[in-house]
Amino acid sequence: MNEAASKMTAEAFPGFGPDDEQAVAGLFLDGAFAEVKRALPDEPLRRALLLCVWKYLRSTRGDPVRYVAVRKRLARLRRAAKKAHEAAKEFRDELVSLVDPGLAADGEAAFQLMLASRGRFDLKAIGDAVTMAEEVRASADATIQRLPADRRGRTPDTERYVLMLTLAKLFEQQTGRDATVTWNEHEGKYEGAFFRLAELVDRAIASLLGIRPSTNSALGAFLRDVRNPRRRERRRARGTIPASRH
Repeated sequence: MNEAASKMTAEAFPGFGPDDEQAVAGLFLDGAFAEVKRALPDEPLRRALLLCVWKYLRSTRGDPVRYVAVRKRLARLRRAAKKAHEAAKEFRDELVSLVDPGLAADGEAAFQLMLASRGRFDLKAIGDAVTMAEEVRASADATIQRLPADRRGRTPDTERYVLMLTLAKLFEQQTGRDATVTWNEHEGKYEGAFFRLAELVDRAIASLLGIRPSTNSALGAFLRDVRNPRRRERRRARGTIPASRH
């Protein structure tokens, strides 16, 4: 059982090292990797799972460099820099109106402020902060404009299909049971040990790609396609297979 799994790891893929393994394991947030360990206590099988996730994230259609996530991050920086620029500019203008002898409009306020501060205000440093905030905003904006466009529309789900198919095989090697997906009629959701493991993997990948994980119904339907290729082909022929979540 372990020999096949071991061949999938570092010996077969020299690019997958301990640092990569640790990085992939770190994608399982809030104690989720401890749950993965309980589902796959056999270390070679668990390492094979991490390798599969690593390969998926390095694949063409599973590229972790999703520019939509980069744009969102830079947009947050741009908004923060804009707010900082406006606040620093207002602060500078208010301060200058009190400490600049040629502009001071309220002599008493200026006098009291200077007594308290002992003249330690650095107007140049404050002006530099205004300039820096504007430069950061402009740089973030220019970077966003320069990023290439993401793919649009429906994307093939081949890599994700292979990932989940391999996950099913690892689960079956570990447990000796079929990797089934159960529909709970009472709760109105998919469940089961294999489904839970797939859900953990789905969430880990989503956390890196900066997207929402698959819903219970979407993941359950996809896993049923994985376990039943004929069902998958019928849905593909009807055009009812949804676009890949990743």
